[in-house]
Amino acid sequence: MNLTELLKPDLCVVGIPGTEKEEALRNLISHVSRSNNSLNEDAILNAVMEREALGTTALGRGVAFPHAKLDGFGSMVVAVASSAEGIRFGARDGKPVQLVVLLVTGPTAPDSYLKTLGAFARISRDSDRMERLISAPSPEELYKVISSYEEVTGEWLSGENNNNSTSPIQK
Repeated sequence: MNLTELLKPDLCVVGIPGTEKEEALRNLISHVSRSNNSLNEDAILNAVMEREALGTTALGRGVAFPHAKLDGFGSMVVAVASSAEGIRFGARDGKPVQLVVLLVTGPTAPDSYLKTLGAFARISRDSDRMERLISAPSPEELYKVISSYEEVTGEWLSGENNNNSTSPIQK
């Protein structure tokens, strides 16, 4: 499985409303739940905020990786939001967050949960790509920037470079 199989353009948000962590997360989770009516918006928000209470998921360089595992939750949901204005997220470097990558899955998440976090962390270390993500004018363009990362690197969720047409973790 690759990133673009998990993330779809309708789960990308450009210019997420909110300059405070909880407000921005509430808006992103609301957007996600509107695109998938089977999701419980309040349960996701509560789980994400409980995780944030343990310590910020804003790791610096303008990126946050809020995530939660919920009982009864099947497949992984990935959503990405940009904020040119920036969100006060309590990042370790004190800088506002401009890219939020939300991951939600069940409590027995497969390795792809951590691999997805790792793949987005690698994307965030590329300053040119981060600039393109933050300045993307539309959700479709935000999605294209992420998908172009896979095309250029051949990186699948296995964390390996693989230029074959199938993912090494697919059977």
